[in-house]
Amino acid sequence: MNQIDSDTPLFHLTVGQLESLIRDSVLKMTEELKSTFDSSKKDKSKRYAHSLKEFGDALGVSVVTACELKNSGVIDSAVSQWRRTMIIDIDKAIELLSEHRKSCKSRRARS
Repeated sequence: MNQIDSDTPLFHLTVGQLESLIRDSVLKMTEELKSTFDSSKKDKSKRYAHSLKEFGDALGVSVVTACELKNSGVIDSAVSQWRRTMIIDIDKAIELLSEHRKSCKSRRARS
């Protein structure tokens, strides 16, 4: 068979060659969309806690310790609270706590 490249006129293709080109293009686009969807799906899987008990369970600490962490102000940007309703972004809270821990260690090292 003749080699098909991007300069080959469409009217020179046989029905089989055209079907093959379309099938390959659709499969390639499907795989690209699937990989894009899978990566975006992983990014959107955030974890949230709706109570101090859930937050404590996620961190592996008691409810009292979770309450102390929340009240300390370290994770304020990860907490959304209106009256008694609370939502804590667990991943962001863990990130803030690790940054706070690093800054505390660097302060101790300077002393």
